[in-house]
Amino acid sequence: SKRSELAVGVILATACRVGEIMNARWEHLDLKARTWLIPAEHSKNQRQHVVHLSDFALELFQQLECLRERNAEGA
Repeated sequence: SKRSELAVGVILATACRVGEIMNARWEHLDLKARTWLIPAEHSKNQRQHVVHLSDFALELFQQLECLRERNAEGA
């Protein structure tokens, strides 16, 4: 699916772990500040960290957001 394709892109763009992207929540993303907060409970080492998003990673998250909005409209 397109969503899975974008998620794989985020993994490659940010070097995050599969579990971190699977547990990602929109409230942890700040697309204006270009950051993604990974809470301690979602990270392997149990430490919170902030991922600074590259242009590529930001574009992938924006595409995921568009998919999310389209799905919400269709529900």
